[in-house]
Amino acid sequence: MLRKNSLIIIFSFILGLIVVAFITMKDFPVTPMTHSETSFSEEKTTTPIRGVSFVAPPTPISTGVFSSVQEIHANWIAVIPYAFSSADKPEVIFNRERQWWGEKSEGIITTIILAKEAGLKVMLKPHVWVGGQGWAGDYTLANDKEWRIWERDYTQYIMAMARIADSLDVEILCIGTEFRQATRQRPIFWPTLAAAVRKQ
Repeated sequence: MLRKNSLIIIFSFILGLIVVAFITMKDFPVTPMTHSETSFSEEKTTTPIRGVSFVAPPTPISTGVFSSVQEIHANWIAVIPYAFSSADKPEVIFNRERQWWGEKSEGIITTIILAKEAGLKVMLKPHVWVGGQGWAGDYTLANDKEWRIWERDYTQYIMAMARIADSLDVEILCIGTEFRQATRQRPIFWPTLAAAVRKQ
C-alpha cells in the first residue's frame, strides 16, 4: 500500500466533512448534531483551536518531534492511526505486528503521552485504509450479512481506541468521518456505536 511517508501534515483542523460520530470524553446526548450545535466542549471557550494532523509514523518517535508543532503555535493535535480493510471484503484489521509503530496500540499510547507532555490537547481520530480502493468514503458491501461482520470488526477497533482515549484523558475521540456510503447505508449502526463508546 502506498502512503506518503511524512510524519506531520499541517491542515485546517476544523472539519468540513460530515461527522457521523463526534465524541468527547464528556457526557453529550446521543442525538445527531447540526453544524450550529457542534462544539468541542460543553463549556464555552474563547481559546481558538489551532491544530495539526499527526499521521501514524512507521517507527518510534521522541518528544522532540512536537517541537515543530509548538513553533507554529498549534495547541491541538489529531492523532490518526489506521486500520485496514479491503475493497468489497467485510473486515477491519488493526493492531497487527506488521503495521507501522504508530498504528499499533503501543505507538498510539506513546504518541498521545508525548503530545500531552508537550502541552497539546489531543483528538484521537482512528481511520480505516481501504486497500484496492483508497478512499474509505466509497467503501460498501453486498448484503446485510457482510455489513454485520464488518460492523463487528469496526466496533472492536473503535472500542479499543475508546479505551485508550479514556485511559489517557484524551479530549476528543472522532469516529466515522471517512465513511460516506457506510453512514448512508447503515444509519442505525453509527448512533448505536456512539452510545457504546460513551459507556466505555
